[in-house]
Amino acid sequence: MNSFVKQRLLTYLKYAVITGGIIACFAVLFNGILMPFYVNQKDIVAVPVVLGLTREVAEQNLLSLDLQPIISISNYDPKQKPNTVISQNPEGSLSVKVGRRVYLTITASEPAKVAVPELTSKSEREATILIEKAKLKKGGVIYSQSDNIPENVVISQSVSAGKEIKEGSYITLVISRGSARDFVQVPDLTNQSLNEGQNLLLKANLTLGIISFQYTDDMLPNTIVDQYPKSGGQISSGKPVDVWVTKKGKPEPKKESSGRD
Repeated sequence: MNSFVKQRLLTYLKYAVITGGIIACFAVLFNGILMPFYVNQKDIVAVPVVLGLTREVAEQNLLSLDLQPIISISNYDPKQKPNTVISQNPEGSLSVKVGRRVYLTITASEPAKVAVPELTSKSEREATILIEKAKLKKGGVIYSQSDNIPENVVISQSVSAGKEIKEGSYITLVISRGSARDFVQVPDLTNQSLNEGQNLLLKANLTLGIISFQYTDDMLPNTIVDQYPKSGGQISSGKPVDVWVTKKGKPEPKKESSGRD
């Protein structure tokens, strides 16, 4: 083999080694850097904005991008549209990896249900506190005389204890006014003299309350012209009854205090 052919073979071999080296470097670069970068870019998505959407639509939008919706329900608010997204995390338009969890807060469709507390045999004040703690509302109050239940104690409740009802529902209470034996009928005191009226009150186991005067010359002085409570009503024994009685003349004008210079 002459020297020219040998030189050509060495040149071809040199180029082959260089070309192989370049190909090997490119393979390392492609597999180690370019391919992972390309793959990682494929795994990145932008979080869609789902605020204001219904729960069903928001979940569908997230799942279509291989994102995982995590739902929490807010307290019921009648001012907000029910079953609607009011917050999301991460926020819309942020870039995240596929499979990322997206936390959504959804408005409740209806009030949560709560158990009605036991209110019977409780004082009216204690029952009111228990109703409010249970996120319920005190409705009407019916007063009834009872020989067995002390005054201002709950006799019964409109919804039985333990039953689950919606938050904000009303509970009506029946409250004892005490024994009927402790109540007396208010006598009619009008047109009676003050002394006669006081005697009628004593006979009824009641007391004389505030005496107010009504000035007139048309009736005898100290004649009862009005009363409170009115006659015929039932009140507790020993309670006072206020009266308005006549008085001759005119009310004295109020004296103005004179200031010193």
